[in-house]
Amino acid sequence: MQDYGQDWISAADVAKRLHVNEARVRALIERGVLPGRKLANRWLVPGEALNSSGIAARLTGRPFSSENAWGLLFLASGRPAEWLSPVERSRLKARLKSPKFPFASRFRRRARVNYLRGDERALRKIVADGRFVRSGVSAAEDHNVDLSVPSVVEGYLPKDRLAKFSYEHALREVSEGSANLILRSVEDLWPFKSDRVAPKAVVAVDLIDSADQRSRRAGSKLLKQVRRGQRPK
Repeated sequence: MQDYGQDWISAADVAKRLHVNEARVRALIERGVLPGRKLANRWLVPGEALNSSGIAARLTGRPFSSENAWGLLFLASGRPAEWLSPVERSRLKARLKSPKFPFASRFRRRARVNYLRGDERALRKIVADGRFVRSGVSAAEDHNVDLSVPSVVEGYLPKDRLAKFSYEHALREVSEGSANLILRSVEDLWPFKSDRVAPKAVVAVDLIDSADQRSRRAGSKLLKQVRRGQRPK
């Protein structure tokens, strides 16, 4: 087995983080599909394995294309998703009528997440940039989410803007736990136009993606609010 160090997560916590049944996690470990081991009657998974998109795909299903990922999240937030064809828009609206919302990991093609560290000057420059869109912990208060993490900046930037800032301010790639800057770089479709704050469903999924338990709980609660808002009055 590959050595992932000492960061091991219980199968139950893996299931909660990826919103799947714990029995499915255990079965994949037993079959050798998911790395893990049994210790004192508990199944454990190496924490770094969860950063693999392949692992997430095995557990939660095939990811949406970037166009459909953004489309579903915008439609769920009551936004028009103008890049979709009428046929695609109708199909995705029908999907949203399902009582179960797709797993958060299925939206991963919307952007590439970058865990970075920079000085205060770099963070101020990024937040002030006209293309920066606040999301996750940086947009929680905008959507009345009881979560405050002032030490971390989180949001979206076009890929070319991220490359520019990384070069100009010597941003360093770090682990998620050490990051004070979480930037999701968007390479193809830029859905935000003049937005400075991401729509509610986008913020919810970004929070659910976090390794932080408080953020995941807040994201799940926000997503439930989004789903309730879609129900006929």
